[in-house]
Amino acid sequence: MRLELIKNDFQNCECVRVRLSHDDPQVSWISLFLKEMNDHTGVVASEYDITRGLFDAFSKSFVPDQSRIYAVLTYPLAEEYKAIVKELRKSSLEFLTEKEAASKRGLLRRLQYWRLGSHTLYVRDAKRMDLSRWYGESESWTMTCFKFLVSPVALPDWIEDLARVNIGTIDKDFLRREGRVIFNHFEHGMELVGLDESTASLQVAAEELSRKFNVPLRVVERRE
Repeated sequence: MRLELIKNDFQNCECVRVRLSHDDPQVSWISLFLKEMNDHTGVVASEYDITRGLFDAFSKSFVPDQSRIYAVLTYPLAEEYKAIVKELRKSSLEFLTEKEAASKRGLLRRLQYWRLGSHTLYVRDAKRMDLSRWYGESESWTMTCFKFLVSPVALPDWIEDLARVNIGTIDKDFLRREGRVIFNHFEHGMELVGLDESTASLQVAAEELSRKFNVPLRVVERRE
């Protein structure tokens, strides 16, 4: 097992659709993955503990304290979906199912209804601790991609923006206007798509994870 920090990783991704130039030096695609998960030699924690630690390190690196966080959460496991809806109803967070959002904002004119997830939620103004809890208290993320739009400012059209992140196409203009997008790539790790992003703090965090869990770290520079 090893950690792999990949800078400028323009590989095909099942989680988001993008229209971005690999040759554009402003575009950043950053990944932190757990590789070779069948080999646990010398590892001092479970795969899930390491992965959740990876998620926390990634979010701390790319979600500043004053950020506005908008979430797309999909729960293939029905009981987890019921639990998160119950939790959100008790909280102060505004949320809608994806189909409610589409109906409310007229998105059905532009999006194919069958593509909308019945167990997908759009959440406004989450906190970084919410990200940690959602990953810590569920296993649905092993089968799907939780996605987060992180912006320095409030987004008045946040529903349309989350629809774009989830089932539309992310391009450079969107990143410039709205902010960075981060998501888990199933159980493999976390990824970020943004502009002019630094990996310095993430590399420090990855090195700390490597020491903590006795997992080697490999840093890869790639732009293909």
